[in-house]
Amino acid sequence: MPQNMSSATDRDPEQDSEMPQSAATTWCSRAALSTDGGNQGSVISKRQLISIVDDDTGAREALKRFVRTLGYCGAAFVTAEEYLQSDLVCETTCLICDVHLPAMSGPDLQARLNADGHRTPIVFVTGLPDEKIRTRVLAAGAVGYLAKPCDAKSLISCLEKAVAGA
Repeated sequence: MPQNMSSATDRDPEQDSEMPQSAATTWCSRAALSTDGGNQGSVISKRQLISIVDDDTGAREALKRFVRTLGYCGAAFVTAEEYLQSDLVCETTCLICDVHLPAMSGPDLQARLNADGHRTPIVFVTGLPDEKIRTRVLAAGAVGYLAKPCDAKSLISCLEKAVAGA
């Protein structure tokens, strides 16, 4: 979980609950649209979606709240398989992914996404840093590899890099 992130006491239950992906898409679509205040020729812009895959509930929810405080849309998944089965794979601007997950690992998810033609920027987070894995995922295109608990500034830097390249 990123350091220096406060836990929200005024939580929005719709934002913090695990939602079926159709509901998550609806929330993103509804909450992410904004106009220029009703002026003629208003432009509608959609916030970028950051998806999070982490089997640790506390880390996953903290990361989801954190990316939302930065102005991104956030969607959270417990497993790589759950993410792959969602309708958000093609909508994701950046993926924050734990390295060690049940069944399919984070690096294996990256390989699968690459094989399927999805070049989604990925920021890996891990409680067990490993230089071989770090080298592998960065060589395969990851924009970051951070040890948990993540430093908020480092995570923001990775997200900015990912979004700039998207």
